[in-house]
Amino acid sequence: MDELIPYAKVLEHERLVERLADLRPVVLSATADGPALTASPALVMASADLLRCVYRLISRESFARTLPRLDPAAPPSHRQLVGILRDAALALELFRDAHIDHHLSSYGEWLTLDE
Repeated sequence: MDELIPYAKVLEHERLVERLADLRPVVLSATADGPALTASPALVMASADLLRCVYRLISRESFARTLPRLDPAAPPSHRQLVGILRDAALALELFRDAHIDHHLSSYGEWLTLDE
């Protein structure tokens, strides 16, 4: 469904996609070192902050509740953290898909309230 959103949400989406891309190599290299080990506290904190921002952006979307949340009382393994961040990337793609123009003449352009 094509829904109009404020342009500020487009900017936030782009910022979150970049942050996720910056964090992904760190998480993947840590996973190679110890996939079954508990993720480092610093990595979990950085991921938790990013995920909070993703949750805030997508909170009104129908798929928002499907995104897993980090439990501070039970830090995830590296492998689990990779899966959670993969789900966050998918949620950002779903958000984009819900708010872009799907008509052939302007396919891929964001549908915003602000021009």
